[in-house]
Amino acid sequence: MYPIENVYSRKAHQAWMERERDKSEADLRDYRQNWREIAADPFWDVASWDELRAAVSFLTLMNKRLVLYFRGQKDHHAKCLPTLFRGFWQLGDQQFRLSPANQGHYYARLQELGGLVLRTAQRVGTPRTYILERVPNAAASVLQHYELWPTQFIDLTRSLPVAIAFAQGQKDRRKAYLYVFAMPDLRGSITSDIDQHLTLSRLEAICPPTAKRPHHQDAYLVARFPEPVDAGGPGTPSWDDWQKKTDLMRRLVAKFKLNLSGGSLPGTPAIDLNFLVPPLECDEFGRVLHDLAFPVVKKHAERLAV
Repeated sequence: MYPIENVYSRKAHQAWMERERDKSEADLRDYRQNWREIAADPFWDVASWDELRAAVSFLTLMNKRLVLYFRGQKDHHAKCLPTLFRGFWQLGDQQFRLSPANQGHYYARLQELGGLVLRTAQRVGTPRTYILERVPNAAASVLQHYELWPTQFIDLTRSLPVAIAFAQGQKDRRKAYLYVFAMPDLRGSITSDIDQHLTLSRLEAICPPTAKRPHHQDAYLVARFPEPVDAGGPGTPSWDDWQKKTDLMRRLVAKFKLNLSGGSLPGTPAIDLNFLVPPLECDEFGRVLHDLAFPVVKKHAERLAV
């Protein structure tokens, strides 16, 4: 992904707060930061919804040419990589290793598995199948969202309460993490921006109405674009360049540490995780997709095991 230009972040907010107290004019351009500086800075600590909302409102106002997306995590990681480039992935209760020896094979299976997403949409009923029929990455982003295959996509949301709910989880935690990423203003169902080197998938414009999970989450997925021009996999120049620049932190605007009380951020609109990730019996699309895809993907994964 192409790294974002200098943006207004925590440093600019601190400068504005100082000047606000003095009632002096706030020209904050000298306080803009690049993504590396933001990643290296201390976390932006917040202890309430109002405190976080005000901070995000500042970021939205000041970075007016960008659209902000959120990702909540229980733990902090220095990189934000898609599942395809992590060391393992989880399928139900079984864990599979990922390495340069099999990543290319996993990626090569995506187009075949995408047909299962189309068949699912047709079976449950949908007023629109064109995107799933013609755009392989649309199906790949659905597989990623339902955790049925390791792909090049990373989950995001435009909803701040949704991101917080995922960060908090179900355990009584004392802290969690929320990341703010900047994207260009892309309005389609799945859109690639060659200048910014990314593809953004808006799942509510791809999945059938019965797919509760993506609609409830206001779910988006992002991936590095363009993808490798050959199928050689790791070790080829196009693949290695693709993997090297796929870290979502290259689009980082802010990183927050949420100081929780009783396992939640005080004042946050409550969203039950069972609403965001409904049991399969409550999500018709998810259930049919799981029934069709699980035996196939498990067979492929066991063959690719290293």
